[in-house]
Amino acid sequence: MKKITILLSMLLMCALSANAQNYDWAVGFRGGVRTSGMTVRHNISAYNAWEGSFSASYDEGYHFTGYYDFMAPVIGEGFTFYYGPGVHLGFGSEYFAFGIDGIVGLEYQVPSVPIAFSVDYRPSLNFVEDFAFFGDIDFGFGVKFCF
Repeated sequence: MKKITILLSMLLMCALSANAQNYDWAVGFRGGVRTSGMTVRHNISAYNAWEGSFSASYDEGYHFTGYYDFMAPVIGEGFTFYYGPGVHLGFGSEYFAFGIDGIVGLEYQVPSVPIAFSVDYRPSLNFVEDFAFFGDIDFGFGVKFCF
């Protein structure tokens, strides 16, 4: 938690005099406590986006997750708070999973280069295979190339 606070403070200081650039698409990588993998985001308006991820989970399985994000500018220019619902489909050598997800995060888009950084929390509730809630551990950090 201390590292996230330091990171957010540094991003805030860098953004106080910056102007944000808008983007339509972003492709990148998210490293998380429970899941890590590739992400794709498409901003469909200034306040909504579709986001998808392909992740390798801690138990060596694979997950496809889709989110519908609601977005709002916060803190200063270049910062966006986002949250929304999602669904996942997972599979591994000995399991199949399906369930619902959520996402809450903060993104900072660097104004002088087409790169965005994000920190997020992604709880999920699994319905198929094992009924389980994975909400206490999936924090992550992402880097995306914007175009």
